[in-house]
Amino acid sequence: MFRVVFEIHRLPELTHEQFAERYSRHGPLPRALPGVLRYTQCLVSGSKNLFGPEADAISILDFESEDDYRRADSSAEMQAAHDDAASFVSRVAAYYVDPHEVP
Repeated sequence: MFRVVFEIHRLPELTHEQFAERYSRHGPLPRALPGVLRYTQCLVSGSKNLFGPEADAISILDFESEDDYRRADSSAEMQAAHDDAASFVSRVAAYYVDPHEVP
């Protein structure tokens, strides 16, 4: 599995509640990406021991392979997701992670 974790920060003019509503409406766009296995939205409700600003949300996209992600990343559906996110997101960082379940 290939996983992409996005750290998302809202536009400064939006309240947390306004951001949460827009983020919720955004959900169907990443879910429609070609090859996506799973899309998870996580609103941040608090944090501890940060060295930088608190993120407002974490999004997780799962694909079968990195190639599947690369195809999705260059798709019209991804462009639509980026265009929509620009209306409520100020900054985003993407992390490519290798998930391992710990028994």
